[in-house]
Amino acid sequence: MKSLARIALVVSLMISIGGHWGMLQAIAWARMIQDYSEEKGLVEGFKETFSGERPCPMCLKLRESQNEAGKNKAPISKEKTDLTLKWYDPSWEGAFKVTPPFPEASTKARLYFTASLRGEGRARPATPPPRAIQNA
Repeated sequence: MKSLARIALVVSLMISIGGHWGMLQAIAWARMIQDYSEEKGLVEGFKETFSGERPCPMCLKLRESQNEAGKNKAPISKEKTDLTLKWYDPSWEGAFKVTPPFPEASTKARLYFTASLRGEGRARPATPPPRAIQNA
């Protein structure tokens, strides 16, 4: 079940960053290499595939789909976005201080915690009882 979840995660991430276009383009190139190399040989097949002069129908459809997908995106604003809080009032500065109900208790707890991290104040474990010595 974990492997299925990982596969789903990888596929969804790949689609979200546009990796599906790359995979489809790689499939189209593989088909073109196969088709062109049958006609003129492997080297010429590679040259014709990546020259861009004779794109296959799948490449044309991919280019068209990518252009349509790019048009559907919201335009990115070039102006600087103001992220300051418009409703903030400097007179509120001390209004939201949180103080513990028992400050001395929080100090004691902090001291106990740091002491316990250093190993202070802990009781040592009891030593085991001595083993019986057997005479042979």
